[in-house]
Amino acid sequence: MGQKLGNFGSLVDHYERARRAYPKEVFTLLKTYLPKDPRILDLGCGTGISTRQLNSLGKVVGCDPDPIMLCSAREHEMGDITYVRGSAEELPFKDATFDVITAFASFHWFSNKRKALMKLKGF
Repeated sequence: MGQKLGNFGSLVDHYERARRAYPKEVFTLLKTYLPKDPRILDLGCGTGISTRQLNSLGKVVGCDPDPIMLCSAREHEMGDITYVRGSAEELPFKDATFDVITAFASFHWFSNKRKALMKLKGF
């Protein structure tokens, strides 16, 4: 998966206890910019907090490089959410797969921000 900047899987219990949901106003505003039935990619989804919140807006795929975080996210799975292992720099999707891409509290962890942004340009 390329360069690994952190060992977040070892912190999964801390994430489960300490991380809170994002304010509902964030999703209310985001909804005003989305097409009908959007396909959403949630990068750096971790334990799936934002992914689950995005689920009410459209078809969501949570993506994270850490298999332990993804395992935790799947334990909370609801609706039609899919979780996939991958990084922003090496996404396992074809271009134009998603209508919107989110990165809640994860962009600063991308190992190569420029490469990630160039890669995301096609999605």
